[in-house]
Amino acid sequence: MKMQRTQKLTNDPSIKGNLSAEEIVKTDWQRNYEKFGFPLNFLRQKVKDHIDMGGQIVRMRNTLTLLTMEKGSDEAMFHTITADVYEVYMSMMQLLALGLAKARNIQTIYTYVSDKSPYRMAKKLFGDKNVDIQESELEQNGKYKLTINIGDYYRSGKKFVEEQGGN
Repeated sequence: MKMQRTQKLTNDPSIKGNLSAEEIVKTDWQRNYEKFGFPLNFLRQKVKDHIDMGGQIVRMRNTLTLLTMEKGSDEAMFHTITADVYEVYMSMMQLLALGLAKARNIQTIYTYVSDKSPYRMAKKLFGDKNVDIQESELEQNGKYKLTINIGDYYRSGKKFVEEQGGN
């Protein structure tokens, strides 16, 4: 995923406030899909199919996260569509992970990616020990499966706050 830094986008509409879902999808498509020849309707259809299959969508600012909860499991698959700049997107991912771990007792989230750049980004955000990447068993989903242990990430943050005298 190609993320834009805030300094370069001072006139970007995502800096100024919330965009419509259509604007988010179009911006993500322009950043990540258009250069590979995918039509805009490809990403629109992905969102529609997710909704039709009863999947959940979590919106945080200008990031849509498509969530598929694994039945009888503490895992969830996710895919993000974002118009947010890098710094905001990173914050939204942290908040999403903490919320899923605390409110829904999700321990692991995973997604499929085409290269290792999201892995490097996730390691910075969640720490080396909470992030893993392996070659995907299903190549059509993506070249790699990126897994994030949000349960341990949440518990380590909670322990840190408690040690500091917080609640």
